[in-house]
Amino acid sequence: MYPINTIANQTFTIGTINYTLSLDGFSQDGGFTTVNQFRVLENQSTTAGVFGRITAAPIPEPASMLGILAFSALGGGILLKRKHQKTS
Repeated sequence: MYPINTIANQTFTIGTINYTLSLDGFSQDGGFTTVNQFRVLENQSTTAGVFGRITAAPIPEPASMLGILAFSALGGGILLKRKHQKTS
């Protein structure tokens, strides 16, 4: 048996959105309380639900990334120019 917190988060992409599935644990009360593992005696049975979360994060568009890089370079250039003017 593997405790649920040893299972790595799974990431998948649909369209332009990255989704991450994180398993929270097992629950026998509809998710009000969760545990990372449960045990059942030999020759016995039980039921539990597996609960998790799916979170979404948009994938930055290449044009957006270029804009961010250009803006950062412009800002860095302005700071260097100011620093150079103060030392002159």
